[in-house]
Amino acid sequence: MRFSNRAEDWLAAQRDNHAQQRWLESIALGRAVLKRADLSNEQSEESSTMLCEASLELNEAALTADTFAACLHHVKRLETIDRLLERFCQLCTADQARPVFALQKWSAYEFNHLSVNVYNRQRFDHAEALVSQWRHRWPDEREANASRLLGWIKWRQLKYQEGLDAFDRSVSLEHNAESLIGRAFILSFMSRFSESIQLLEELSKTIYINGSGCRVYANSLFGAGRVRESMELYERRLRDTDFLACSPTGIPEWNGAPLDGRLLVLLDVGWSFGDFLMYLRYLTLVQSRVASVRVQVPDRLERVLRASFPTLEIRSDEPTITEGCDAYVWLMSLPVRLQLWSTAPETLPSLRASEAAQQEWADWLPAQYGETGGPDGKRKRIGLCWRGNPHTYHDRLRSGSLDDFTPLFEALTDVDWVNLQLEASERPPEALLASRNSRWCDPMPRVHDFEDTVAIAQGLDRIVTVDSAVAHVCASAGVPTTLLVPIWGEWRWQTGNTSPWYPDVELLRTPPGSTFRHTLQRLVDDKRANW
Repeated sequence: MRFSNRAEDWLAAQRDNHAQQRWLESIALGRAVLKRADLSNEQSEESSTMLCEASLELNEAALTADTFAACLHHVKRLETIDRLLERFCQLCTADQARPVFALQKWSAYEFNHLSVNVYNRQRFDHAEALVSQWRHRWPDEREANASRLLGWIKWRQLKYQEGLDAFDRSVSLEHNAESLIGRAFILSFMSRFSESIQLLEELSKTIYINGSGCRVYANSLFGAGRVRESMELYERRLRDTDFLACSPTGIPEWNGAPLDGRLLVLLDVGWSFGDFLMYLRYLTLVQSRVASVRVQVPDRLERVLRASFPTLEIRSDEPTITEGCDAYVWLMSLPVRLQLWSTAPETLPSLRASEAAQQEWADWLPAQYGETGGPDGKRKRIGLCWRGNPHTYHDRLRSGSLDDFTPLFEALTDVDWVNLQLEASERPPEALLASRNSRWCDPMPRVHDFEDTVAIAQGLDRIVTVDSAVAHVCASAGVPTTLLVPIWGEWRWQTGNTSPWYPDVELLRTPPGSTFRHTLQRLVDDKRANW
């Protein structure tokens, strides 16, 4: 006999409910057994471990937190506690975890070990809760370690001043290089590049700075305008284990000399779209020294790069990418190999869409929204992007909302506002747009990759965007761009109103405690939004 899909779903739900009820009964029975006085320590630990694991299987946060509060203190093996906490922190919030942590009688060493592991799993709020309990329970043991870890946690939580205070506390207790590097990290992310450099210069007299410390050092140098020093220092990254593990075997690294064969240009380990798009400009200069160039590219940029660099060999398939190559180089090493201590603005624009894509979008926009309506018979078209990749750790500092652009919607008339934000359902109020004889245009449902974005952008008068891949794409394509620099600007944007990467891009900076909306309102009030 075959049941309908609905009947099969019902039967499955009943089986799940029955299994869940059995789990609940088992947990209640197990907790009652734990209260018996005749259990050995080994029996208590084994039973408690099983109960914690059972509560995790039910996937109910409140029940799991309650079970862990009752049982976890019976578990003594540190590796078991660590394994349980890994799943516990995935299911329960930090607020649910705090009372559980408060009941544990771990040593300062155990708190240290568990807090570091939770931090390394990027559960930063849970790690903070653990460190808070650690410092409360053991205020005088491993306090320097606790403060140092708290500094890193606050950095990842984007609470920079609190992070600085924690690192200062750690240094006052124990002069530790990691705490000093952490302080330099935060200063760099706060755009206090000179202070970061000064700290790292002093530290480099006693230790060799590599790894993430080297990157922050190089970023701070670039942010302070010391471009050559930055690019040279950043070459130390090639000695990191990640780069050594990813380096091709059997072919040499290119030293910049003329090459008659094929050069393989690889994406840097840990690259971002911004990094990739900024360093693309050097490929044109590489071609003057090398007979043939093969470039590893991300899928979403493959089509636009084929159109932009027709003489390059564009590859996104990694397994065979080294075949037939005579040398390799990492993309972000190209300035050093070329001995070019600038950001090569003469190579801009570096991106363009194919003629077919340009024509498709040149026809589509007028067909959808028309050309006329402005005082001169032609409406302005301004593209907007208000969010970056949400998985970037500092995204909430650099992303905004469509509401931030309200001052522009209110101030400007006869505008076709063109959405460049992928997967966005937001739109400005129709009444507001109608009152300004403006319209909202959304081509994004038809967009497949960045070639479409470039083709659309090339038909616009201006782009106003947050610091996202869209900003780099449009600026690299030579489209007039206004960039809302994050509240704490990155090294690449330095500290002025223009950028060495994109000299024609207008940088609008938002100070801490303010918002992008306030920044755009000031732009309107100062009558500088005269696009």
